[in-house]
Amino acid sequence: MNIITSERFEELMIIVIIILLIAILIVSILYLLKISSIIDEGKKNDIYEGIVDAYLNDIETCTIKIEQVAINFIESPHFRDPLFRELMTKELINTHHYLTGLIKNRLQTFYFSSGLVNDSYLKLKSNDWHLQCKGINEFSEMDAISYYDDILSLRFNKNSQVRLQAVLSLIKLKGKNAYKDVSNFDYNVNRWAIANVIELIKDLPDNQIFDYNLMLNSNNDAVKIIGISLIEHFKLKTYEDELNTLKSDSVSSTMLKLQY
Repeated sequence: MNIITSERFEELMIIVIIILLIAILIVSILYLLKISSIIDEGKKNDIYEGIVDAYLNDIETCTIKIEQVAINFIESPHFRDPLFRELMTKELINTHHYLTGLIKNRLQTFYFSSGLVNDSYLKLKSNDWHLQCKGINEFSEMDAISYYDDILSLRFNKNSQVRLQAVLSLIKLKGKNAYKDVSNFDYNVNRWAIANVIELIKDLPDNQIFDYNLMLNSNNDAVKIIGISLIEHFKLKTYEDELNTLKSDSVSSTMLKLQY
């Protein structure tokens, strides 16, 4: 049987203390580096915000051709910094969301001509579901209809958030013309998911609302529920008989769980 002498015990304790001190030192250094990085990023943000505002002003005032604004942006010494491009994309989307007409079109042209669309594409193709959702949302917010098929490929993604974001974007981009692509989507009869789809469809122009008869006769209970909810929201009396029939069949138990 090995017996640890007092001298040996002291040596072991010293080794343990040294290891703990080294670990604490490493953690402290990493923490300080993280804090420094956050501070640097904050300073960059402050600088970049003014530059981004200047580009947005060039886009909105229409005094410079939009292609030239995009070239100036690409030739900026900050262009290679992902943080700069991310901030520009964010502000571009926020502005695009609330405007119409010529300026909205210029914002969209800038998004494509400046290469910011490529950043959105890389996000969409990422293995990180958060980035995928972000890329999908950026495409739909900027009306990037040319990427419809790329978004379509994600509607059966293993991540439920990516699937839902894809479906919402498909509807936003094509309205009723997206029906065939989203009608067989597995909504998991989830209150939150269905509510999001309903809210989006309600905001579509009247001529882009899905065909109610198609929805009510769908083989997908979730699609039926969305159709029923929309008909009730818009108070469409002509569908009263169909609603009464549906609410008395297999959809009724699901409807009870999803009362809004």
